[in-house]
Amino acid sequence: MSFSLVIGGTRSGKSEIAEAMLPRESRLVYLATAEASEEPEWLSRIERHAARRGGQFDLVEMSDPSSLGELVRSASLPMLIDSMGTWIARLLDLSDFAVLSLVSDLVESLLASPVAAAVVSEEVGMSIHPPSALGRRFADLMGEANQRLAAAASPVILAVAGIPIPIDVFRRGR
Repeated sequence: MSFSLVIGGTRSGKSEIAEAMLPRESRLVYLATAEASEEPEWLSRIERHAARRGGQFDLVEMSDPSSLGELVRSASLPMLIDSMGTWIARLLDLSDFAVLSLVSDLVESLLASPVAAAVVSEEVGMSIHPPSALGRRFADLMGEANQRLAAAASPVILAVAGIPIPIDVFRRGR
């Protein structure tokens, strides 16, 4: 089955747009890629997201970031995966080859899944060039991950100031 990709900058409304793209006639899964934290600001963000989603979503917290493809393969309900940036950040201790292999596994799992999915990802290429080697590596991996996801997703939506802009009509080769 195809999956949706909603990509945008920080606080662009991408999560809310992705939530609205999922079917509402059943329970839904919110697959959180972030690592649990007791930081008050982070907990506040999580609480705001959960309140906005309401009770229709079942939360699945990913304890092992390398298990994302497996979690997608085992899903029996439509799912929201939020977000690729936090997922990639959790994989930075792996080689680039290993990270991109997990991205490819995720794409294959999403395409093989019988349930609807919406993936949220950060567009890091529209910001400043990171001054550190780690920041540049993260931006490079995000760029490659986003390209792989966008090549397989339909639709691809760019979130700008809370406005969804379909961009898949502009993809190369289509």
